[in-house]
Amino acid sequence: MNDGPTRVLAATAILGYGYPLASFAKGLEHDPHVIGVDAGSTDPGAYYLGAGEPLSGAATVKRDLRPMVVAGMERGVPVIVGTSGGAGGDPHLEWCYEILAEICHEEGLHPRVAVIRAEQDRELLRAELKAGRIDALAAVPALTEADLDRSTRIVGQMGVEPIQAALDAGAQVVLAGRSCDVSVFAAVPLRRGNDPALAMHAAKIVECGAYCAEPAAGLDSILATINTDDFVLTPLSPGQRITRASAAAHSLYEQDDPAWIIEPLGVVDVATANFEELADGAVRVSGSRFEPAAQYTIKLEGAALAGYRAVSICGVRDPTAIARIDDLLNGVREHVMDVWGATTERNPYEITFRRYGRDGVMGAGEPLRDRLSHELGLVLEVVAATQAEAGEICSLARSTLLHFDYPGRLNVGGNVAFPFSPHDANWGPVYEFSVYHRWAVDDPLLPFPIEMRTP
Repeated sequence: MNDGPTRVLAATAILGYGYPLASFAKGLEHDPHVIGVDAGSTDPGAYYLGAGEPLSGAATVKRDLRPMVVAGMERGVPVIVGTSGGAGGDPHLEWCYEILAEICHEEGLHPRVAVIRAEQDRELLRAELKAGRIDALAAVPALTEADLDRSTRIVGQMGVEPIQAALDAGAQVVLAGRSCDVSVFAAVPLRRGNDPALAMHAAKIVECGAYCAEPAAGLDSILATINTDDFVLTPLSPGQRITRASAAAHSLYEQDDPAWIIEPLGVVDVATANFEELADGAVRVSGSRFEPAAQYTIKLEGAALAGYRAVSICGVRDPTAIARIDDLLNGVREHVMDVWGATTERNPYEITFRRYGRDGVMGAGEPLRDRLSHELGLVLEVVAATQAEAGEICSLARSTLLHFDYPGRLNVGGNVAFPFSPHDANWGPVYEFSVYHRWAVDDPLLPFPIEMRTP
């Protein structure tokens, strides 16, 4: 059953990144059926998932969330937050709920809140692995029980079904754990009977806020209206417009295949989509096609402790040193290994030099690495089994670099300049993705328990 057009107001690209309140207010004038926002990603790496730390600051999250909750309660419109806290684990959910509770206390609000957990039980996953229901994504090794054991935290990436179930239970605010970005914005349109291809295609474009607009502004609000045969993307800031190219480009965003948007429910084929620019700076999109998945799957993400990090930052401007930078750094590394001992299973550590101004961003893939700059920024990173060891090795490498000899050296006072004192910083634990796999499930609700609360 189709309940007619659905208007989706996406507040910003990520909760806590900010958005113009005037744009959000303009979006409210269109009487949206849902206010949504994504709150996290794997883009910042495995640390936030492994450590249980939030991605954004509490003050900025509170600033962003308050207008959404107030507007939602005033208008009777559900507010949906996906991947709460940045990584969507249990500590991230509780952190986000505490902020929501503060807002509700200050505003005198008492919404029914659904907290949807995404952390997974290790023993259940162990049984599913043995049953052959968990396989590897492309370029990822097969999952082992050892990977499960060493993981600090494992989450599943939920589809639309847990969010819809929470709304069916009367939730006015949904705080979801790790979520597919599309699910946050497609759950209500699909619940209202809109076409899956249109609903999910629109959700894919607006999940980064107004990043599909020109000028690009992910930190801004955008409105999507899903109709029977098309959807319309409407910019909400003065001077913004959405073009055929900008809307089409964001359809391809973060996709392995430029023609497919792959979600747990199935695949949206955008190869046949049509993009039409409208007079008011909006774009109408039609022609997307949806193919249901033969098997419902959930992506699993796990993080494991990889060691502890220490860092030193410095710069070099001596052209002779710059011309011989590889030899210089290799000499430093060899000296450290001679003093500290070679890297072994019982003595694990890793030294990395990043040379900004030559190939610090792309490494060996830098095509202009022979085009030398007049100065280089060097980032020395050491990862070791303990923080104390990482700090000591970093100190040894940094002091060695400062005084290490090389052919043609004129200045014996120091090879590099340090912008900070103390020179070294202990950055704490380092996490790596230990689980990045696909889990075949028969019930999309089972891995994501829903708890109803009232602040």
